Amino acid sequence: MKSSSLSLSLIALASLFHPAAASACDLCGIYTPPFDLASDQSFVWHVGVASQFTHFGSLRQDGHEISNPLDQHLDSSISQFLVGGSFFDQRLDLQVNVPYIYRSYARAGHHVVQRGDEEGFGDMTLLATYALFRTDKSAGQPSAPSAKGAKNVTPAAVEPRTSGIFNIQAGLKAPTGDSSRLEEELHEHHHDGYPSSGIHGHDLALGSGSWDGVIGAEAFFRRDNLFFAAEVQYSIRSTGDYDYRYANDLMWDFGPGVYFVRDGSRTLALQALVSGEDKGLDTFQGEKAEDTGITFWFVGPRVTASFGRWSAEAGLDIPVSLNTTDIQAVPDYRVHAGVTFRF
Repeated sequence: MKSSSLSLSLIALASLFHPAAASACDLCGIYTPPFDLASDQSFVWHVGVASQFTHFGSLRQDGHEISNPLDQHLDSSISQFLVGGSFFDQRLDLQVNVPYIYRSYARAGHHVVQRGDEEGFGDMTLLATYALFRTDKSAGQPSAPSAKGAKNVTPAAVEPRTSGIFNIQAGLKAPTGDSSRLEEELHEHHHDGYPSSGIHGHDLALGSGSWDGVIGAEAFFRRDNLFFAAEVQYSIRSTGDYDYRYANDLMWDFGPGVYFVRDGSRTLALQALVSGEDKGLDTFQGEKAEDTGITFWFVGPRVTASFGRWSAEAGLDIPVSLNTTDIQAVPDYRVHAGVTFRF
């Protein structure tokens, strides 16, 4: 996905990957730069950083909002540092993402309000993206008939009215993050007469202690200045530390958009994005963890831009449907942004 053909393999994911498994729908999916099929430049390598901030300020029990007398909340910031390259005629892209996570919280403890924070590196991921199908970026036009004796002028390549790409993805997540917060699952108990906690050890853990797989697909189609992008990602989890296994996780996003600027080296686009996630129940020591299942839907705007070697994106996600199992803190909003440099 990069500019040119790189945008076909290197620039696909962008902020399309927002939430992903683990911790209250907050362990970020893999970030790569946004689609930029309008650029006329080709690059091989890229580096970048992307950040996502999520505020969990409400409680839900079995999908229904409940009172929050203790003001339980979780503020989570995840920054991803990425480096990648494109190979084999820019059809294969390889990228490594290393997240750094900071979380602060207030939650119900043993008849007290517990406050604290957690920070450190999370689980790093290697992602491979392969372009199964892509349209040519530009096509030549036949030159106009020349006058007798005049020399034919080689026409410049022009961008076709339509372009598109279909990518498949596979990745591997390594257990590089601290999973010690999962030990809290051994000591979780409800105290009669005091509110239950909506923020748990599996929400605060920086890593899972497990080797996990990721598969996915993404598609992009443009007609003149209008486009449509869609993506799906499925995380396949294994049992990690403390005999804890996060449930497999399905994420998706899609939506139409429009280019306001698209002149080769510069682009500016606005997309109306619908995103969501569905995750089942985690397993702890062979038993289902009842406070871990979710089905979330979000809507919101996303802006992408590129200028020469630089590209950037920013967006806002507002929840429109939040279904949970048992008692969980849920997101009130989520903001995200990223910037990438190609060389």
